[in-house]
Amino acid sequence: MDSSPAEVAVAVLIGHAAMLRCSGEDSLLAVIAAIPDPRDKRGIRHSLPSISGLCTSAVLSRFLTLTEITD
Repeated sequence: MDSSPAEVAVAVLIGHAAMLRCSGEDSLLAVIAAIPDPRDKRGIRHSLPSISGLCTSAVLSRFLTLTEITD
């Protein structure tokens, strides 16, 4: 059975939360900044840490669907 995009996003966030717990870093942004950016450098307008931080804030504010998070 295929997972919905929201389920995949939540699974990724859980993985990142586990990394935060194991990293010993003092802040969530420090952990997010350590995540490698797989995107091509050409055309990047926003850094991965800023996008990840905003999405994490949205999920923590109980915006769980992709539409809610991007709004």
